[in-house]
Amino acid sequence: MKRMNRRQFGKMAAGAALGVPLMSVAAHAAAIPLALTQDSQDSSEKAKAGTKLAMTKDQEEKVAKAIERRKEFLAGLHEPALPYSLEPAFVFRARRPARRKGKAE
Repeated sequence: MKRMNRRQFGKMAAGAALGVPLMSVAAHAAAIPLALTQDSQDSSEKAKAGTKLAMTKDQEEKVAKAIERRKEFLAGLHEPALPYSLEPAFVFRARRPARRKGKAE
């Protein structure tokens, strides 16, 4: 048997781990008839249409106002243009360990 290093083993294992699920998905997708997938898309659209929450008029007005306030807030966040020369708010600098000043005895 040929010896292999860690890198070769990792590539082989990753290829096997990714290849098997992809092959099974491809085989499964090929087995599904096209008409069946179109029917499921139609039923999912019908399900999305029927998921509206039952709210009173007062609740609907409050939700509409909250959505409008959120849109205004987000527009205000995106409004100011920052120049490219602007410095960042902070700069990360990793601390280096202090060096010993004396000799080891």
